[in-house]
Amino acid sequence: MNGERLEAVRGMQAELRQLADQRRLPAGEFDDMFTSLLYEWYRAGYLTTAR
Repeated sequence: MNGERLEAVRGMQAELRQLADQRRLPAGEFDDMFTSLLYEWYRAGYLTTAR
């Protein structure tokens, strides 16, 4: 995110690719590690919530 290197854990690649390609993710359940990563990016100002 924002040019920073990320070593994606197996299982996160599909969600990260979808976020990069479509600039959004569908509503749903994600594992704790991925949710924590998204929250970290949200707190840094890289992500916003849908309106």
